Amino acid sequence: MEQKSIKNIENLYNNLTYYDIYSTSLILFVLFTLFIIILYFYFNVMTNANEIKKNWNLERCKPQNILFAGLINKPKDKSIFDYTTENFEYCNQNITNSIVGYAFQPFYYLYNEIISVLSNINVDINMIRQLMTSIRSSIREKVKEIMERLLNFTIPIQQLMITVYDIFGKFQGILTSCLMTVLATYYTLQSLVGSIIEFIVIILVSLSIMILALWLGFFTWPFAVTMTAVFISISIPLVLIVVFMTMMLKIHTKSVPKIPKGHKPKCFDENTEFILLNGETKKIKDLQLYDVLINKSIVTTTIILDTKNETMYSLNNIIVSGEHPVLYNNKWILIKEHPRSKIIKNYDKPYIYCINTNNKLIEVNHTIFSDWDEIYSNLNNIKDFILKIKKNNNFYTFNSFNDIHLYLDKGFIQDQPVELFDGSSKKIIDIQINDKLINGEVVYGIVKLKNIFCLEENINCLYSLLTDKGTFKINNEIIDDYNSCISL
Repeated sequence: MEQKSIKNIENLYNNLTYYDIYSTSLILFVLFTLFIIILYFYFNVMTNANEIKKNWNLERCKPQNILFAGLINKPKDKSIFDYTTENFEYCNQNITNSIVGYAFQPFYYLYNEIISVLSNINVDINMIRQLMTSIRSSIREKVKEIMERLLNFTIPIQQLMITVYDIFGKFQGILTSCLMTVLATYYTLQSLVGSIIEFIVIILVSLSIMILALWLGFFTWPFAVTMTAVFISISIPLVLIVVFMTMMLKIHTKSVPKIPKGHKPKCFDENTEFILLNGETKKIKDLQLYDVLINKSIVTTTIILDTKNETMYSLNNIIVSGEHPVLYNNKWILIKEHPRSKIIKNYDKPYIYCINTNNKLIEVNHTIFSDWDEIYSNLNNIKDFILKIKKNNNFYTFNSFNDIHLYLDKGFIQDQPVELFDGSSKKIIDIQINDKLINGEVVYGIVKLKNIFCLEENINCLYSLLTDKGTFKINNEIIDDYNSCISL
């Protein structure tokens, strides 16, 4: 054990380095050397202290002077250590700034070069902008000059066109005035001649009564013969004059009244159900414009009518008016003529309903009816019908039944005022069945439609009326009712 410890100690001393053996001596040598150097610099600095103090700004940061700054140039209000520390910090900061400045000089140079290049680019861009501004100004001036020349050319043409348009307007006004004057003269002459004809008729009737009375008495026969001769000699030329005037001026006197147009409603009960193409079921009173029925018919018009004096029938569980055409054995007949139709007594509902469709057919419970216009019932040849519509209405682009709805259906916007018999007025949308209008017309039907005007003006729908006289008055003008839309 003892031998092992001795061996370890020997190994420890055998492994010592130079520094382990002489470290104390080395440190003392270094310290002594530094002391000698500092002492040397001290005596050297203190010997030249006055010279250093005179050039302090240049000498203060020299290595040999930094340690003794407090001894050389200490202010009165500071200690030697404080001033030495302050001077060291000052010199350290200046030296650092100098070193950093020198270190970053390449970067400063590169930065200055980039700034110079960018400045030159900026100058070039400004020159290009000036050039573009100059070009734009030149183009603007040229365009301005061209536009001024065009205006100098077009303004006289525009003034000429305005003058021509004004002349045509005045000419149109003159023609309209002349036409209205001629028309007023015609109506005046017609009224005058009508009055004369009525007066002549009254005279002739009075003479005939007087002659008849004379013929009844035996003793007055001579006078009766004379008066009869006079009556014949007067009446023959007067009758010829009356016939001529009536034919030429189309005069209708009270003595020969015009037979009014009649119209029988052709409609369904309000609860008649229609199957739409989308599978939905609607009652006829709830149908809307442009609903598509099961047979692909599109509803173009809805009509509500009075049931006064109307006889209703039942056919295939469908309640419909007796005057409505139905297709039976490939022929169109009236409901009342159908062998399976049954009359309904005491039908008491106030309104019945009808529609128009784009293909002029209505299908209910597999039964085919015509729509309100009755085109199929009136004319079997469709092509002939279309040609007749074209001819009578000057529609050269009229090619299908759908054109009837788009171009021939007529109506008014919902706010159009209509005068009533009592002097008041209503919007056409508020007119009711059996309302009496200003000229005594009685409304028996109200029509809702949508035509080409609605599509162009983005209007939801138009309204029209059906009256017992076939006309009604709008804005002091007599208007034909809805039945006049198709003129055959």
